[in-house]
Amino acid sequence: MVKEKWQSYSVKGNDLTKFKEKLKLLNLDLKSWNMDVFGNLDTSKRRILQELEALDSQYCSGGLAKSERLRRLELVSHLKENDKKLESLSSSKGKSKLF
Repeated sequence: MVKEKWQSYSVKGNDLTKFKEKLKLLNLDLKSWNMDVFGNLDTSKRRILQELEALDSQYCSGGLAKSERLRRLELVSHLKENDKKLESLSSSKGKSKLF
């Protein structure tokens, strides 16, 4: 993706100016890509936890319908996936600080 984006930029100027402008454009594209791929993981986690809490509360006060039990399983799966992404992201950020 980086190589494709880099080659797609059409920038005028001397080599240093072209390089600098391409880096700016790439930075914007990488930020956009990050939001598309990872989204806002913390916000997503809070939303999932709120919905799980509501379902758990409903379960305690009388039970869940089959569709609600399936939704709960789906939310738990999304939460695990979200946590893996957060762990991976924080791990890679930690490694980049070492270099």
